[in-house]
Amino acid sequence: MTLLAVRGLTKRYGGRVACTDVSFEVYPGEVLGIVGESGSGKSTVLQCIYLETMADNGSITLDGEELTTVDAMRRRWLRSFRMGMVHQDAARGLDLGVSAGGNIAERLLAADWRHAGRIRARGTELLSRVEVAADRVDDLASAYSGGMRQRLQLAKAMANEPPLLLLDEPTSSLDVHVQAAILDLVKELHAQTGVAMVVVSHDLGVIRLLAQRTLVMYRGRVVESGITEQVLEDPQDAYTQLLVASSL
Repeated sequence: MTLLAVRGLTKRYGGRVACTDVSFEVYPGEVLGIVGESGSGKSTVLQCIYLETMADNGSITLDGEELTTVDAMRRRWLRSFRMGMVHQDAARGLDLGVSAGGNIAERLLAADWRHAGRIRARGTELLSRVEVAADRVDDLASAYSGGMRQRLQLAKAMANEPPLLLLDEPTSSLDVHVQAAILDLVKELHAQTGVAMVVVSHDLGVIRLLAQRTLVMYRGRVVESGITEQVLEDPQDAYTQLLVASSL
């Protein structure tokens, strides 16, 4: 059974093609990695899946529903219940002028939670899951460090237990020791919940640690795909070979 199917995805910005003819599947509980240098189109693919931007061509199907034809109200519902997103820049995924609990409440309210006590209890539970102390639930998101903001994004994204989590360069702006802690947390969340993930990164180490299968993108196209270990240990495409060699 396929959870997510992307077929022939193409997105242009004026005369620039961000991605073209991108196709792949994600299965329930699977972690798929998308790797490539800056400008390869990998983040655009995630933005199209999350319906932050609409594709020019191609199809995106989640649990059998074609996403590229849904209206704005349905897009909001899908983002609240069926998908979660962790952005590279936490300011895109969080309202920094609102408390940690308020950020989580925003997502719960979008899913028609109305009881203040239940919302607060859920927020505290989620923060605990991502190893944020309960006494920080009322702290503004702006008071959180970079690593803590990523933890808060994870908690917010998982608020309604979506089957699909999208992570766009979740560790690229963090110190090395904080990166390791976030990656461990992502692995733990996957083990605990079984949520399927699409992880975008330019860092082969991140992809190697998290992803079971990997796509390699270059200049908007998928140039290689397969089991992560095979792709990274025995790359076939010249660009993938260069990518792997440069990481050694």
